[in-house]
Amino acid sequence: MTTANILHQICVEFRKELSADELVKLIIPLYDKHLTHPEIKELIKFYETEVGKKLISVMPAITAESMQAGQQWVCSFTPIQTKSPSQD
Repeated sequence: MTTANILHQICVEFRKELSADELVKLIIPLYDKHLTHPEIKELIKFYETEVGKKLISVMPAITAESMQAGQQWVCSFTPIQTKSPSQD
């Protein structure tokens, strides 16, 4: 069995154990916590527009690129040099 076959089998087994419904049940309370029902209805209207549909399609790329930019930003800071007690 190749590595690709093993990884595929792991993914198949993993998907059997997971349910998107379970994830939705975990996420709904987050939306309830931060948004009102009328606000959610407005969001639905927005996501049905052409701009909303485009945002949905590009959001994964924006999120990934934002994470990369954040990592680069953090790495741009040079570490603060500290003296060890033995250097005093």
